[in-house]
Amino acid sequence: MWRLVDADPCGYSVKKLLLDFPRKAQIKDLEALTERAALLDKFYIPTRYPNGLPDLTPGQIYGKEDAQRGIEAARTLVEACWQWFSDH
Repeated sequence: MWRLVDADPCGYSVKKLLLDFPRKAQIKDLEALTERAALLDKFYIPTRYPNGLPDLTPGQIYGKEDAQRGIEAARTLVEACWQWFSDH
């Protein structure tokens, strides 16, 4: 999406990328998508690095429900991107 509007995204936060998108006014349900993006950001460091959690591993903290919520959030964001492509 970013490259289509001559912008150069920077960073790893899904929420920040969404909020910094130059044409975010064209995104339907921006507030709901921002909440889902924030959820995905919570998974970034602790699940990627074994020492990202004090005294525990990601497998000891995150369970099936967490995974399902993350997948649903990601699916919603990807669908919103495809919808934006289709509309613009």
